[in-house]
Amino acid sequence: MINQLPTTIRPAGPGDMAFVYSAWIQSMGACTPWRALDRNWFTAAAHALIAKILARKTVVAYLAVQPEDPDQIYGFAVVERLPRGSDVVHWAFVKRPFRGHGAFEAILRGADVGQWTFSSRTPMGEQINSSQVNSHSLCDTAR
Repeated sequence: MINQLPTTIRPAGPGDMAFVYSAWIQSMGACTPWRALDRNWFTAAAHALIAKILARKTVVAYLAVQPEDPDQIYGFAVVERLPRGSDVVHWAFVKRPFRGHGAFEAILRGADVGQWTFSSRTPMGEQINSSQVNSHSLCDTAR
């Protein structure tokens, strides 16, 4: 049984974006296809890609935070709402100490994410049990 964290879900604000960018770039950089790239080049390219995704009007970064201290972030998911009724999770990240305590699932529930898919898959994402959360991968980027 998972020990559920008390969690509040909120959209990321301007003051949260440094965390979103940093965690996204670092966790993406740890994935197999990108580890061999020059770090400076990769960081710049990843930053530009993330900025492009986050600039879309259909995209929201949702944070799982501690209810008593909304600046204590457990993790985030970047979700795009598509007109056909299915959402895309472009990236999800939960800080290591909070993994396995329902933070990602809380984000999906709190953001009212129904049918969804990953736009990319990481080794951590592959650990998500598809029988507990409704996901499949559009492209497998981290094998």
